[in-house]
Amino acid sequence: MKNNILFFCLLSLMMISCGDDEECMPGTFEENIVGTWTTPAIGAADAGTVTFSSDGTGVGTDNGAFYSELNDVGSGNFTWSYDPALTSENLIISWDNGLTADMSVLNFTCDVVDINFFLDFTIERQ
Repeated sequence: MKNNILFFCLLSLMMISCGDDEECMPGTFEENIVGTWTTPAIGAADAGTVTFSSDGTGVGTDNGAFYSELNDVGSGNFTWSYDPALTSENLIISWDNGLTADMSVLNFTCDVVDINFFLDFTIERQ
């Protein structure tokens, strides 16, 4: 009887410990990018953040790579689109202040996206 109880406890423990071993499969870029990411700092000591929404909108903080300023009008609010058929300039960001950026997604996983916009930079999921 003791052996059966011990065996059941060990079996239960093994099944519980295996639950977190699944690897993330990123799916499509459009699915993967939705969420909040840490961006490189632009003119500030602290990194910025950017949030991509599934409806094609987003917002970036004023110290990060997804914030634009035109004629002293700054904006972190933008729309975004992605075209997987293109090998470069496949991520289009259009800010509320009229600026548009054609960025290239170089690589993406579940938690990291490598982007080129004049220079290569990386954003990481929060």
